[in-house]
Amino acid sequence: MRPTRVPLMLMAVLAFAALCAAGPARAGDPLAADAVAPDMAASHAAAIPEFPQSRVVAVERTDGTPDPVWAGSVLLGNVRGTHALASVEKPGIPTFDPSCGSWFASANGSLVRVTDSGALEVVADDVQGVDVDVRMEAGVAVSREPDDTIVLIQLSDRGRTRTVLASGPYLFHPRLSPDGSVVLLSRSGPQGGGILLVKRGGQLRQIASGYGPAFTPDGKGVVFARVVHDGLRVTASDLFLVDIATGTETSLPATDGVAEAEPAVSSDGRWLGFVDALSGTVRVSRVPRVLGGKAEVAP
Repeated sequence: MRPTRVPLMLMAVLAFAALCAAGPARAGDPLAADAVAPDMAASHAAAIPEFPQSRVVAVERTDGTPDPVWAGSVLLGNVRGTHALASVEKPGIPTFDPSCGSWFASANGSLVRVTDSGALEVVADDVQGVDVDVRMEAGVAVSREPDDTIVLIQLSDRGRTRTVLASGPYLFHPRLSPDGSVVLLSRSGPQGGGILLVKRGGQLRQIASGYGPAFTPDGKGVVFARVVHDGLRVTASDLFLVDIATGTETSLPATDGVAEAEPAVSSDGRWLGFVDALSGTVRVSRVPRVLGGKAEVAP
C-alpha cells in the first residue's frame, strides 16, 4: 500500500482555478478574495489580529478540507483545477515557485510551467511523479517518482541530469529550500511522522518528529505540527519551529480552541497560514519572532 501523508494529515488535491479568479492582491494583503469566507471578503492584513488570535480566511468546502497555499503575497485557502490542466490526462499536484512567481505541475510525464497566458510550457521531460517542487532561479526541481525514489532534476538540460536523493515507500512530499540546495521530506511510520533533510550526495538527516513541515523563507528553520489523535481523528495539534543548524525546537503561540496543522509561511516571512484540524478552516496570523527561546509576534 502506498503511504499517504498519514491519516490525520489534511490532504487536498491542489490546483489553480481560485488563483486564476483571484487577480492581484492588494499590497500587504494575504487574503485571496475568493478564498475568504463571504463576510470577510473585504478583510485587510492590517485588521488581522496577532497571535494567538488568528483569523479564519477560508471555510471548509464540500469537496474536502483545504490546505493553505501561498502564491506570492496571497494565501489561497482552497484552489481547484486550472483551464490549462483540465485537459491533461495525468495532471500532478500544482506547486508555486516564489523564486520566479510561477505555478508548476507534472503533466503527462513532463514538468510544466503555467505561463501568464495559461498555456503549459514543458521545462523538463520524463517527470512521472505527481508531487513536485521547483526553484527556477536555482535551476532545480524535485519529484517523488512512482518507483518510490526522491529525484533531484537539473532544469538547464530539460531534466536529463537526475540524481536519486533517497528512496523508500514511506518518504513523500519533497520540498526544496528557498535556495534549492536542500530537500525537505516527510516520513510516515508506526511511531509517527518524521521530518528529514537531504542534500545531493548527502545522507538523510531527521531534524524533528511531526507532520506537514514547511521551510521558513530564510531556509534556516522548519515549521511543523505535532499532532495528538485518538486513531480516528485529530484531538489537538500545535505548531513548532526547529532550527536546522542546532536542532532547537520552539513552541509557537497557539490560538485557543484551534488545532494548528499544515503550516505555510509567506515568502516575505510575515504571515503564517495553517489549517485548524478540528474545524477544517484555514486561518492566518502574523509570524511570531523567536527571541531567546520564546516566540513573539513580529511587527
